Amino acid sequence: MKTNTGVLTLAVVSLLLGLLGYWLNQRQDKPDAPVLDPSSLRQQLVDRLASGQPIEDPLLRRYQGFLQQEARLALPQAPDLASLIQLFDSREQLRQRNFDALEQSGLFGEERLMEQWTLRRKEFAEASPGEQLALGEALDNWLAEQPGWFQEAEANGRLISDLQRMARLTPEARRLAMLERVGPEAQGRLQQLAQDTQHFEHQLDGYLAELATMTSQDPQAHQQLLALWFPETQWRRVAALTRLRQEQLPAQ
Repeated sequence: MKTNTGVLTLAVVSLLLGLLGYWLNQRQDKPDAPVLDPSSLRQQLVDRLASGQPIEDPLLRRYQGFLQQEARLALPQAPDLASLIQLFDSREQLRQRNFDALEQSGLFGEERLMEQWTLRRKEFAEASPGEQLALGEALDNWLAEQPGWFQEAEANGRLISDLQRMARLTPEARRLAMLERVGPEAQGRLQQLAQDTQHFEHQLDGYLAELATMTSQDPQAHQQLLALWFPETQWRRVAALTRLRQEQLPAQ
């Protein structure tokens, strides 16, 4: 039970960071990209490990060691405010032990901001009704001082939560609730997004079905098939989903 709860805690933190990273990449007013990008380092690690290539870059080796140390941190059995503070403090100690101040800023600036947001939300959730008014105002003031992309990520996080609740409504009630929540223009964009997602899923199913019938193991032939079905901008996403689907297949 402790293991399952710990995995859930880490998954929640990873999901929050993933959502933040997505909306950060989507924002229109992007500043100059930081010199160090954690998502890029993670992808380089995955590519090196998958290909069996040696990891020669010193920063990449340190980052690999950091991730291994982070994975060994004790996760809270019940993620309350005190246990989250302890977890985040332990992660911060690892950052400071493995990287200099400039590297920490480039690699973990957004992650630290998300941790602060998580702790403030948790403090509000655990406070008494009499304390929540002051804490809520303090949270709103703190959020107003953050960069625009962070405020957008937080707003979209709340929108996702609202949409998940709407999914349990009847179709007509869901349509009215969505109109009230996001407005007619945004509702149209969400509907278009749903259609695009459905189209992509149909393409993926067709690609995987054709891939399964291929007798050739030549990577170039697989690459040509991929290019027939998808534009290059989607290749990495399709490759990841293909591996996931294949892992889910029952063993022959």
